[in-house]
Amino acid sequence: MLAVEISKLLKPEKTILISSAQTKEQLPRLYRFIGRLKIIPLLPKFCFQPPAFIAIKLFSAKNKTLIKAILKDTNPQFSKWAAQAISTWDNTTTIPNTIHIHGNKDFIIPIPKDSKIHVIEGGGHFMIVENADEIIPFLQF
Repeated sequence: MLAVEISKLLKPEKTILISSAQTKEQLPRLYRFIGRLKIIPLLPKFCFQPPAFIAIKLFSAKNKTLIKAILKDTNPQFSKWAAQAISTWDNTTTIPNTIHIHGNKDFIIPIPKDSKIHVIEGGGHFMIVENADEIIPFLQF
């Protein structure tokens, strides 16, 4: 989503999105509803520190050790900020020349219904690490 916002300013030759959304409409309605409720700032930080078993499921992660390490090193204040930013993101602009790669097992940002998306079978939100070999061919242009 940051790549989309930067692309709107810099207008690069290509924009690559992996496990992301290009517009707010591609985000789950629940996220947008939560953003409209403005409740995230009211929630305590511990709500943004999920237990490892939940994070592993949400990220469809095979590398449980790495997810646990990432969770341990992630500042819950950052996670809270990110949840707020995602839930209130208001972009409606599609970016030309975008390469959008998404896994069909992404439970964080489910695959949008768009024919221009390159789908990685079995790829979850953590596929940038776990499915790198399948992603690389889409980046060789």
